[in-house]
Amino acid sequence: MNMAIEHIIPLRRGFVKVPRHKRSKRAMTVLRTYLERHLKADEIKIGQHLNEHVWSNGIRNPPGKVAVSAEIIEEDGIKIAHVELQGKKFSES
Repeated sequence: MNMAIEHIIPLRRGFVKVPRHKRSKRAMTVLRTYLERHLKADEIKIGQHLNEHVWSNGIRNPPGKVAVSAEIIEEDGIKIAHVELQGKKFSES
């Protein structure tokens, strides 16, 4: 079962009350929890382009929201979600 899903994920609300030197790290946590909640996948794999986009402005200033495309692959009864920046092909770092 392969499904392609596109989302715009709001990150700002999750990292705005965190100290500035931890914001991109917190944005990645918010991203992962959002995807776990909405995709109902057992495992989330974040692509290299998406990771670089969140960290592109450094640890202090991540983007407020990010558009992603996710593909859910089922292997041996386990759902794995490959998530990448919208318009990019998934590549694991």
